[in-house]
Amino acid sequence: MIAMHAVGFTDVGRQRTANEDGFGSWSTEGLFAVCDGMGGVRGGEEAIRVALESLHEGFCTLLPPGGYRTNAGLRGFERLEAAVQFANRRVFEKSNSSPIYRGIGTTIATISIESDTVFMAHAGDSRIYRYRTQNLEQLTRDHSLLNDYLKFKPDLTAEEIAAIPKNVLTRALGMNTEVKVELHHERAYPGDLYLLCTDGIHGMIDDATIAGIFQADLGLPETSKTLLDAALEAGGADNIAAVLVQFAKE
Repeated sequence: MIAMHAVGFTDVGRQRTANEDGFGSWSTEGLFAVCDGMGGVRGGEEAIRVALESLHEGFCTLLPPGGYRTNAGLRGFERLEAAVQFANRRVFEKSNSSPIYRGIGTTIATISIESDTVFMAHAGDSRIYRYRTQNLEQLTRDHSLLNDYLKFKPDLTAEEIAAIPKNVLTRALGMNTEVKVELHHERAYPGDLYLLCTDGIHGMIDDATIAGIFQADLGLPETSKTLLDAALEAGGADNIAAVLVQFAKE
């Protein structure tokens, strides 16, 4: 297994009074995630709490005794998707448990690492990027109304695009008893840097700015601080959550 290091952060931003974004970083299990909660101040905070706790619980317990490395149990996609579905059910149950939490939900972008393979799952508009050999690539597709329109009609005019609401999600945890999770995997190489982030990052600074920060190669703690500062300096209009996972260089 390639050695890796991770750092996560969250911030309320400059225009909100409460933080409905959150992250999970469990290096021992090779599991990392970010969530962007929905449902009002109290509801959004509860949605991300339930989602992150349940994701970790499901990832660790939806296995036969002894763990996946010594048993023919869930692995890879199966393990990560099962954990996301478990988290989704918990958020959905919370949403139906009280009028206070009715309608809560959250996006999720999560990765798990087995040996030199990175498994990815997401629902909503939180993103996963990979920075490799000076190139930044977005590995996820936002599950939004706008993207769904563009998927089926890529030649939309600027006027048609302007008329489509930009903040409507078509997938998120808690909407129903099951969620359609988008899955992807790839081999990781020494030096690869993965960024999981909510729209408090990618909605405030463009990919070129993110790539420029990574190109400076400041080390994870300073890189994470620079990334946060850039989002805040761009206006900090939303809550922020991100996790950086870097594989050791050769």
